[in-house]
Amino acid sequence: MPYGTIKRWNAERGFGAINDDSNPRDSWTFVHVSALPGRIAPNIGDSFSYDIAPGPDGRLCAADMRPLTPAHEEADRIFGRDD
Repeated sequence: MPYGTIKRWNAERGFGAINDDSNPRDSWTFVHVSALPGRIAPNIGDSFSYDIAPGPDGRLCAADMRPLTPAHEEADRIFGRDD
């Protein structure tokens, strides 16, 4: 399960992009507000763990996004947890 940081967000249209923090050179992944808990728009720089799934048009996008706290990120890094 990748985790990453919101790099772009268009509040008017409800979508943006997230980069995979473990592979920063990889391209970004599309994020729609419907993938976020409570459908609340994120801020640029917010961290999430997420799944990647095909969207309605068949292209891959972020799904089932879960906000990360700095403590959770550190525990995942140290213990290699995937949840």
